[in-house]
Amino acid sequence: METATTIFDFSVKIGVIGLLVIFSGWLIVILLNGFKKGPFDIRKAGLATRVGFAIAALGIGAVVMAVFGVMASGVVWGWHVISSLLSPGSLALYSVAIGVSPMILSLLGVGLAKLLGGSVDARGPQNCSVKGVELGGLVYTLFMSYWLMFFTAGVMVLGLIASSIWAVL
Repeated sequence: METATTIFDFSVKIGVIGLLVIFSGWLIVILLNGFKKGPFDIRKAGLATRVGFAIAALGIGAVVMAVFGVMASGVVWGWHVISSLLSPGSLALYSVAIGVSPMILSLLGVGLAKLLGGSVDARGPQNCSVKGVELGGLVYTLFMSYWLMFFTAGVMVLGLIASSIWAVL
């Protein structure tokens, strides 16, 4: 947890410095060129103006680094929270549950269609109503949720790999 805080603090400082550098670079450009109307062409600008643009670009780079640093601190903090709440086995179990949940929802849609006396396939639902209330949209949405496996299967695999490495360590 201390590592995440250190990374976050450092990233925020880099971000503030980056914003100040961007501001100073643009200030140089504005002071040297004034507020002229019309398009501004850097190729026709003088050396000092180009230096101002380069300073601003360095500031943008610092801000980008700060954003990545904040994301890295979030990953470190998240791992700390997960590792304090879970064990490798429970992480693997949750990963599998997340990974197969769209297939379970899809089977629920098929079962609901059969229960209502209709059917559902890729073309859509047929005869899925109860006492005049059409439930075809719900049934079809549940049935087509298996496409979410493209996302959740990746989460499942990453969770299983992480839990395996964690168990070995």
